[in-house]
Amino acid sequence: MHQVDTDPFACQLAVAWSLESSVPPVREQSNLEISTMLRSPFLPRILPRILPRILPRIPTCQRPTRAAILGLLSVCCLFSGGLIAMPGAGANASSAAAGSNSSHAEHNSGPVQGVAMVDYAGMPPAEAAIHPATDPHLDPMDPSMDPDTKVLDLASLGELDGLIEQLVDKRVVFIGESHDRYEDHLNQLEIIRGLHERGNPVAIGMEFFQQPFQDKLDAYVAGDLSEEALLRETEYFERWRFDYRLYRPILRYAREHGLPLIALNLPREITEKVGDGGIKSLSPAEAAMIPSEIDREAPNYRASLQRVFEIHPKTDDASFEHFLEVQLLWDEGMAERAVRWLQAHPESQLIVLAGAGHVEYGRGIPSRVKRRLDVPMSIVMSGQQRPLDPDMADFLLYPQPVGLPKTGLMGVMLDTNSKGQGVVIQGFAQQSGARDAGVKEGDRIIEIGDTAIDSYADIRIALMDSRPGQQMPIAVLRNPLVGGAEQLSFDVTLQ
Repeated sequence: MHQVDTDPFACQLAVAWSLESSVPPVREQSNLEISTMLRSPFLPRILPRILPRILPRIPTCQRPTRAAILGLLSVCCLFSGGLIAMPGAGANASSAAAGSNSSHAEHNSGPVQGVAMVDYAGMPPAEAAIHPATDPHLDPMDPSMDPDTKVLDLASLGELDGLIEQLVDKRVVFIGESHDRYEDHLNQLEIIRGLHERGNPVAIGMEFFQQPFQDKLDAYVAGDLSEEALLRETEYFERWRFDYRLYRPILRYAREHGLPLIALNLPREITEKVGDGGIKSLSPAEAAMIPSEIDREAPNYRASLQRVFEIHPKTDDASFEHFLEVQLLWDEGMAERAVRWLQAHPESQLIVLAGAGHVEYGRGIPSRVKRRLDVPMSIVMSGQQRPLDPDMADFLLYPQPVGLPKTGLMGVMLDTNSKGQGVVIQGFAQQSGARDAGVKEGDRIIEIGDTAIDSYADIRIALMDSRPGQQMPIAVLRNPLVGGAEQLSFDVTLQ
């Protein structure tokens, strides 16, 4: 197995992002990078090949996914000259469009016959928007034709302070997140801070730490364990992998104010085994670690996961029942752990931080907490890329995007399963400051800056607050053909 230090989100389970949003998280790119990608001369040649495969599937997608795909296709068409040659397009295609953009079309994709830009319904986009396709025999007074329009009074939009006042008397507050959205975590921190400053005895339950490491969180809050040691001893970068800087302000605030941190999630070893063989594959000792009470009949739970499962890339032997059982263990396991805390600390208010898919519509963790302990609770989550549905949550937030500074990267591939001192370099990225500095495949990284390197976590910690363009001293061990290993030092310009 290898890790690439150019991708801090590598090896996440595919289900992780699908449960947070209808649209998978993507790494941030600058407008220049996106523009350069879209202006590729190959784009007009590629789109006609992939559009016939994509377009028929768009109507089956959920609304946010449809919007994202159609938006991307529109931008692609714009950058390719606004014209896409569709296989099989007839001579009656839009001659006005062809006339106005013929120079672009010819330059990008050669002579074009039968050119039209179409949306998934097969209409030109503007016409589809103004004259939606309808059946003349449909009765507009038919109740089934009701668009169920919701109205949002923008004058009533509030601020976080007003929201926090409404959360003061809730025993549990679920704050759903998209894991890689820094603005979501900043809002979580502000809600925690606001409730704590109003005198609430707040505890913070976290999906991203697993239950066997509770003692490490306790030691960190008590000041007996450093932040670096916490990340190593909870195996954070092996078990969660998302950029720790996303969560760091929350953990530091908890430590500064002595707020309990609760590890909610089940051990990865359990859920991975269930993913392969189902709950029945667990040994008696493993089965004792999962909730004894699992509700498989919650309304809409199975159907919603079935839709997620069907759109996921998967192997031919993938089992929906095993997939379902993993989700059930995550939700039931986190709910059971939350309730144990609430029962043991009846004066405490618990703030649960988890992926939005675990809390939206109350069908994941919230309903399973309520089944065990009926207490006042609220669900808060971002409304970005989600329908305005009052059943989804009690409060929807609309923050402005906030990005973390880019971390400097060495541009290396790492063999994290290698034995011996340091971490072995298995290869290099296309742009690699390490290779440019003289580092070679097979070298073992033993030091970055002042940090001794014995694991992948050490590398992530050493580079966490670095920046592209920064000079970083590293030390490696190199095994020559003859003689023992020699230690070499390099100054690497981070990418």
